[in-house]
Amino acid sequence: MEFRNKKTGEIKKAHSVDEIGDKYAICFVEKGKVYTYFKENIELINNVEKDELLVYEYKKTCHRCKKETSIKTYIIDSVSQNNLMFPWDKATLNNRKSAELHRMHMQYPKIEFYPIEVIGHNEKYDRLLIKAFPENIKIDFSNVQKRTYPMNHCDNCKAKQGEFYIFEDINLMIQRMEKARVIKHINIK
Repeated sequence: MEFRNKKTGEIKKAHSVDEIGDKYAICFVEKGKVYTYFKENIELINNVEKDELLVYEYKKTCHRCKKETSIKTYIIDSVSQNNLMFPWDKATLNNRKSAELHRMHMQYPKIEFYPIEVIGHNEKYDRLLIKAFPENIKIDFSNVQKRTYPMNHCDNCKAKQGEFYIFEDINLMIQRMEKARVIKHINIK
């Protein structure tokens, strides 16, 4: 990923960029020193490469404790296997829908289902999320899907936040053209 230093005009390549409050934490090499920059001094260049996985975070109410918790996931176009980025390309996603996704929409008409992958869909990306967020994402058994996979857990009560509900949430965000916040770029080489 590249960024431009607004003070100097210099464009640099970063290994990873994390958002921390009003700053970006930028690392230039894997396991290297982290440098912080105020957001107003940095322009991230929207050039997500094929070797990067975008990690999104959004807030939702936990079904068990009813407190706000954070959900971390990737959002991948299941056909192209590319990161999806805001503004969502709903026209392309609609053209790629399978018969199964059309059926799902007929069964649950309030949501337009798109051909996407989120946490729990892709083993390679799931492993990267577990490694990046071991305190939030753990392998657990889903009572809804009757299978074991990595999932988010509530920040407060540690209740499972399963893939099916995240899949629904992200589909609704795309349908409503709501922005999801990118919190990390992970190198997938």
